[in-house]
Amino acid sequence: MTSYVYEILIVREANHKYESHFNGDDTRCSFYKHNSGFNTIIGRIPFNSADQYEKLRLGKVMEKQRAAVAEVNKTIQTEIYNLYADPTLPMIAESLKRKIGKDILLDYKFSCWAIIRKWRWMTCPVINYVSSSFGINDLESIAALSYKNKGSFTQDCEDFRFFFFV
Repeated sequence: MTSYVYEILIVREANHKYESHFNGDDTRCSFYKHNSGFNTIIGRIPFNSADQYEKLRLGKVMEKQRAAVAEVNKTIQTEIYNLYADPTLPMIAESLKRKIGKDILLDYKFSCWAIIRKWRWMTCPVINYVSSSFGINDLESIAALSYKNKGSFTQDCEDFRFFFFV
C-alpha cells in the first residue's frame, strides 16, 4: 500500500493588483485559486517512511533540486527586471522558462511550481503566505524565492514569490 507525504502552501490574496500562476503535474499537485480569499497548493509524493533507502533516494532528489533552485534563482535575479513588465504573469512565466533554458518540471523533476505577484504604487506590498512542507535530511520540500522591484515615481513596486515543490 502506497503512503504519501504532503506539502501545502497557502497564499493570502490581495483585493486587487494580485496575480498567481501555477504549473504542475495534476497527479501530484492541486491548485485551488480564489478559495475564500486564499490560493492553496497541495502537493503529495509517494513515500514509505519506514524504508531507509526511500529516505536516501528522496534526500538525493531534494539535494539536486536545491542546486536547481540556486541556478533558477540566479536567472530570476538577473532576468526578471527585463520581464516583469510583460502584461500577464503567464507571459512572464513563459519568458522566464525560456531564459532558464530547462523545463522546470521535466528537467529539474519538480512536481509543480508557482509564481505570485503583488504590486502597488508607493509602500511596497508584501505577499503573505504560510507553507508546511515535509523535511528529509534538513531539507524542506518547498523552496521559496523572491524578487522585489522597488518601483519609482512612475512605476509600481512589485513583490514576486516563486515556489517550487518536490
